[in-house]
Amino acid sequence: MNRQILLTCLAGLMLEACSPAPITNAPGNTPASTAPVTFRLAIAPVITRSCAGCHNPGGSGSSKFVCFNAAGEVDHTGLKAGLAESIRQIETGRMPRGSNPRLSAQELATLKSWQAAGAPNN
Repeated sequence: MNRQILLTCLAGLMLEACSPAPITNAPGNTPASTAPVTFRLAIAPVITRSCAGCHNPGGSGSSKFVCFNAAGEVDHTGLKAGLAESIRQIETGRMPRGSNPRLSAQELATLKSWQAAGAPNN
């Protein structure tokens, strides 16, 4: 009987030792899903890559969604004004058009997170 209890306890300890350690958030190790999305580092590069071909002053894209200023920089104010409609167009596959690269699922999720946070100019 004591041998059976001892074997059961040892088996339990072995299983516990083999289980993955719980994930903890050490200071400075914030999970990506809770990290704030920054306009300058996360949004502007995607917009530049996928939208610059059309949505610029004089471009073929709708003038109400111009997201580049005359200097060729991403215009935060113009982008924010048409953001909800732009996301709808991206989700339905209507944008980006032509040879402009499509947004990945991760890029679209990042864009939505930025919008949910109020589209800050950070």
